[in-house]
Amino acid sequence: MRPLLTASLMILVVTLSGCSGGDDEDDDGVEVAGAIGGADSTCPMPVTFDRARGWVPERIVDTDDKGETVLDDLLTPGPFHVVCELESPVNVGYLRVYVGPQRLASQDPERLLRTFVKEFDEGVELTFSTSESDDGLAVTEVAYVEVREVLEERVKRRAFLVVGKDGVVVVHVGGLDDEEHAGMLPTFELTRDSVRAHS
Repeated sequence: MRPLLTASLMILVVTLSGCSGGDDEDDDGVEVAGAIGGADSTCPMPVTFDRARGWVPERIVDTDDKGETVLDDLLTPGPFHVVCELESPVNVGYLRVYVGPQRLASQDPERLLRTFVKEFDEGVELTFSTSESDDGLAVTEVAYVEVREVLEERVKRRAFLVVGKDGVVVVHVGGLDDEEHAGMLPTFELTRDSVRAHS
């Protein structure tokens, strides 16, 4: 076999080898540890998304056995109720998932996110963007700043909203400070890009 042809075949093999196994890692290098959100998962919800390896999901139930609400207003911003939180493996941060009733699906998503931010953080400097997930689901995102007047701090926050089969979902990422917030963004973006409706 001629040297040029041999070299070309070697390059092809190396390229294909590099592409294999890519299903377990997103473009930002976040390792995927499976999906969450289905009826048989830790946190059933109206949508499904990929979970980053090391992030531990915990289902949040906002009522007790008698049907009485047990969460305070911090975890129930406006019409949304927290249903799941994923704990970061490297800091005290969380990725939290909130669900609102299906009747909200007809409302303007930016308006819903404004309501969420006002009830949750009293955030300022809201910036909105829209995109589609890899599965074609419409995503509305807000980036904003939480002002902590007592501590004289300003901390970045982000959240996105999607409409699922049986409700409206908001996924929120915070952090103790901007550095921690930035460290959690790859996982937040994995969630946003991989979110999909139940089949």
